Amino acid sequence: MGRKRKYHTPEEQRIAANLKSRKSYHKNKNIVNARRRSNYHVGVKKNPTVELRSECVTRSSRNELQPTLMAVQPPMNFQNAQKLQNKEAITSSSSDDPENVMYWKVQVAKVLRKHRKFVGNSPFDFMERLYTCTLASRKTQPVFDAIVRAERLERYIQKYQGEILQLVGVGKDWREAEQAVKEVSQFAKCLADLGFAVAVDPDDAHPLHRQKQLMYQNTYVP
Repeated sequence: MGRKRKYHTPEEQRIAANLKSRKSYHKNKNIVNARRRSNYHVGVKKNPTVELRSECVTRSSRNELQPTLMAVQPPMNFQNAQKLQNKEAITSSSSDDPENVMYWKVQVAKVLRKHRKFVGNSPFDFMERLYTCTLASRKTQPVFDAIVRAERLERYIQKYQGEILQLVGVGKDWREAEQAVKEVSQFAKCLADLGFAVAVDPDDAHPLHRQKQLMYQNTYVP
């Protein structure tokens, strides 16, 4: 009789493969990075314009990100959008029209509300409960389920932010959406880090947790 099936859906198999790749990289990262540096320098010697193009792309990317980094605004407008939606103050011409930016702002607000309902008042407490239950039950399935749900919300909110970008460009509406995307994406990254720590054996995460080296322990305030 074969062993019980560990991953039941393609989504779980994909997450497990990603975690396996990350574990392999961290185990052999010195060798991998040395090989990458060697291949890079060989490529630069053969084609000197590679380094120039790389530098130009880096500079242009930094210039594009600069306005976003300078704009530190809390996503209060999305909470206002939720209130307006609940009070039916948003007219059908704006909230039901995909060609109107307010439609996509409301979609971002919906995803953000679902995320906060899923996480609760404290992302740190959510992660602690998940880690404790995994360690006590020796089952990693709850972690995988949480990762699947968080990554689904992350994909949706990034898609809606992209629609805002297509309509109005990198402006006030896009920057407000960026704050919501950061909140959802940061939580998804912390969950993936926790999943990586407990993927093979939950006991492997215990030293990291004790030394406060898990990502969520350094990201969220208890």
